[in-house]
Amino acid sequence: MTTNRTKTTERPQVRDGQVKANWDVPTAANRIGCSPYTLRAWLRERRLPFIKAGRRVLLDPEDVEKFIDANRVPVLVR
Repeated sequence: MTTNRTKTTERPQVRDGQVKANWDVPTAANRIGCSPYTLRAWLRERRLPFIKAGRRVLLDPEDVEKFIDANRVPVLVR
């Protein structure tokens, strides 16, 4: 019997009265546009904040969006 270890389940989290779900590594990697292996390497280098719950690694969607915005390269106007 095989099990699917890359299950993308999101658990709701309540913050400021709003329900919010954290992302697992495959979901966050898909949003960033990289492979889960690359994202895990960035997490080891502490490039993004993450939540470690036992063996699970979760990312706050707001932190992922901040990471994307911080690494955006502006257009050069000539």
